[in-house]
Amino acid sequence: MRPSRRIGLAAAILVMAATGAILASRAVLQASASAAAFPRILPANTQATRGAARVTRSGSYRITVVVRPNSSTALNRISVRLTRNGRPVAGARVTIKIRMSEMSMPAILGRLRETSHGRYVTRDAVLGMEGRWNLRITVAPPRAEPFSIRLVDRVSA
Repeated sequence: MRPSRRIGLAAAILVMAATGAILASRAVLQASASAAAFPRILPANTQATRGAARVTRSGSYRITVVVRPNSSTALNRISVRLTRNGRPVAGARVTIKIRMSEMSMPAILGRLRETSHGRYVTRDAVLGMEGRWNLRITVAPPRAEPFSIRLVDRVSA
């Protein structure tokens, strides 16, 4: 093979590798930007148990979301505490849609069961991989308009 042909082939390979690196970087930046649009679930302020907790508001409603143990190696318990103007809201329909933001995986759908006045729980959430998970919680309070909140949870091993 002539030297000029080898140089041309090496240049073409270099251009293809650089293009691939640029496209991969762009995909990572876009994923990070979309995840940044959601509030994050922060580590719970307890030393006895692992988990993550987040308090957010929607209108006059206050929603506390706790994911415990927040691990990819265990069944996770997701609980939602729902209050309106400081009072627990009973009888709401609370559903959750969970999707891993870093991989193309089917969404996990579930309904949270009311365990006490204003507290809703699911015990079978399988967040089977480490990484960021988008949580969309939809609340349909009795005699009121439904609303949704979105959070990002970072799951560890």
